[in-house]
Amino acid sequence: MNSVSRDVDYVALSFVRHPEDIRQLREIIEKKKKGVKIIAKIEKVEALENLEEIVALSDGILWWLEEIWLLRLVRAFYLVNKRKLSNFVML
Repeated sequence: MNSVSRDVDYVALSFVRHPEDIRQLREIIEKKKKGVKIIAKIEKVEALENLEEIVALSDGILWWLEEIWLLRLVRAFYLVNKRKLSNFVML
């Protein structure tokens, strides 16, 4: 956490999936410098299960939507035609 020792205002945390990810980073940061904000980068679908708490614990959110958009596409496909879903293969 050399960047926290320097004069930074924000730290971004990639691949946040659980609220505990933010809690652990905040604990480390608070030991070195008060007032540094945490930006949670949401990149995995697993984070959506904990999104409300992740948002509450973070000072900002960044989205990387590739996998999340794929999930939405599959859900939309399912809603449009449930019978064809069994033929749909995700690679």
